[in-house]
Amino acid sequence: MPNGLLARTPRSGPCPPVADDPTDAELLHRFALRDDHTAFAALVRRHGPMVFGVCRRVLRDPHDAEEAFQVTFLVLVRKAGVLRQPDRLGNWLYGVANRVARKAKVSAARRNCHEQAAAGAGWVAPARPADGPELRALLDEEMVALPEKYRAPLVLCYLEGLTNEDAARRLGWAPGSMSYRLARGRELLRRRLTRRGLYLALWPVFLQGLTERASAAPVPEPLLEATVERAKHEPKPVVASGHRRLAPVLLLLILLLGSGAVALAARGIDRPHADDAGTAPPATAGEDPAAEPGDHRCGGH
Repeated sequence: MPNGLLARTPRSGPCPPVADDPTDAELLHRFALRDDHTAFAALVRRHGPMVFGVCRRVLRDPHDAEEAFQVTFLVLVRKAGVLRQPDRLGNWLYGVANRVARKAKVSAARRNCHEQAAAGAGWVAPARPADGPELRALLDEEMVALPEKYRAPLVLCYLEGLTNEDAARRLGWAPGSMSYRLARGRELLRRRLTRRGLYLALWPVFLQGLTERASAAPVPEPLLEATVERAKHEPKPVVASGHRRLAPVLLLLILLLGSGAVALAARGIDRPHADDAGTAPPATAGEDPAAEPGDHRCGGH
């Protein structure tokens, strides 16, 4: 028996080809800048099975799962132009799907409480033992908590069915680094499950849940089409400009300089102008030598 919780077993059918397909970054670029909904549809088809799997594991009601699926991709519509690492879209969608589905689960629980209260104070819903999807949802919860550099290869290789080489190409990593990252991710996940007392007791369920390809339960075609159509009615995604990207860098510089920057600025403000001293500043390269001594063109005087 393999030692790793996520040790892979042979899979039937070929893995999804990625070598000749547009990358996630290219598809996001086409959608964000050109409003290309064909590119968006390609992203939904590429990552939909993984997203739908997460939503179905967290939510028992199929309608709630379908709504969470659509909301996840609507979040992508709003964020398509500002994602910092577009080539790691699968990992990002995995996290969003978990958050959206768990919020929907909380809402469903509240709704059930209201229904129970309406049915009568003496009625109590029968307890249900945890089943496969619910136990796998616990695994999703722990995977989301892993560092991104170890979660991303687990999502691509075990939930989206890519080979090590294809996953490395998606992430822009050297193919030889995938084995280490997968092994490290499995080990970190094993430790988290052990701390919760779930590793040994739930080994068969977790092993089965992560060796089944997400494409084994494809997204219904009407749901895919409805998601793409719904996205067309959303506002166009905001595209990050160069100024927005520089803003965090400038803020960091200000914080690092701290009081030193403030002191230098104050000295610059308090320093008397050359006009006040009655002398003209020396001419610099590129300055019109015929200009009057008091003619500061860049100062607006």
